[in-house]
Amino acid sequence: MRFQKSTNTKTVESVLRECEVGGIVTYSQLSKAIGVDIRNNGYSSLTTARKVLLRDEQIVFGTITNVGLRRLADNEIIATTDSDASRVRRIAQFGLSKLASVKFENLPRDDQQKHIVSSAQLGAIRHFTKIKTVNRIARSVVSTEHLQVGETLKMFLDNGEAE
Repeated sequence: MRFQKSTNTKTVESVLRECEVGGIVTYSQLSKAIGVDIRNNGYSSLTTARKVLLRDEQIVFGTITNVGLRRLADNEIIATTDSDASRVRRIAQFGLSKLASVKFENLPRDDQQKHIVSSAQLGAIRHFTKIKTVNRIARSVVSTEHLQVGETLKMFLDNGEAE
């Protein structure tokens, strides 16, 4: 069975799609369009609509507290990635803290291996989202071309930098 969008999601998606870059769609407008308070009973429709518009049409919205959504221009989208990276770093740190609370020696061998893999993975995420690391990567970008993942990793391996 294929996922079917709700009527409310389709309506919210349509209202948001019509918004021009820099334009604002208020929560009141969205609530009126679907007939329920978008912040209470329609939040899942709003979330789904935003995800669909990002995925299918590269339309991105930021939030304006207690007002609504603002369609972001390309430079504004780039600016939001700093807070995204900070959030990812905090989540990785939280995961590492949970792993640190485990009595490793009491784990079966399979769980020990999973613990080691998870620690390495979360540690790498935390490391690569630190401001110092981001600045180092930024200094290595000498043009507006893409920086390859392999080149980025090599930059840290060659220096022997480890956390």
